[in-house]
Amino acid sequence: MQSIEPLVFWRDTEQGKRGLACHVEFCQTADCTCQEAHVQAFEVDEQFAGLVLRGQTLAVQYRGTEKPPERGQTDAMIDLETGRVNPVESTPPSETDEALLAWLREACDETTLNELRRRWSVFKDERKKEEEAFARKTWKDQDWTVWDGEERVGWFERRSNCRWGRDVRALGTSSGRREAREAEAKGRRT
Repeated sequence: MQSIEPLVFWRDTEQGKRGLACHVEFCQTADCTCQEAHVQAFEVDEQFAGLVLRGQTLAVQYRGTEKPPERGQTDAMIDLETGRVNPVESTPPSETDEALLAWLREACDETTLNELRRRWSVFKDERKKEEEAFARKTWKDQDWTVWDGEERVGWFERRSNCRWGRDVRALGTSSGRREAREAEAKGRRT
């Protein structure tokens, strides 16, 4: 169970304090410049304790209750440049969805948009660093202890910076094994 840091918008109603807990996700592609945020919005009350990830499902966690009351939930896309909030579904939103979308539109003032833009920028910077670190890895950085010698290995894993000789064994194809035997035989002759 992984805890998720939500963006929560509170307001007072006749039924007491209500909130809109929003889980925000951005495009995973580091170099993509799209300025959109996918938002899963959950209507919550004062017993709200946080959002948790259970497997692949995002759930609301409440304090002191066995089973939380059923509340509204909707998905939306927010354009971070314009502040426009649109439903994700292609079907017309229900009355509850419309109410939650209106609440989200009201909450997306300039302060909120600036916070979302900041989160977007931090997220994109982190993704770029992850991708750069992954790209710097070579076949030498891989854990080869689990390789059984018969599995196929990608061409780039064999070719990247390796010299002909014993390193050629990293290729698990029959031609790679033949090349390795030839390289060994050649090494023995000299």
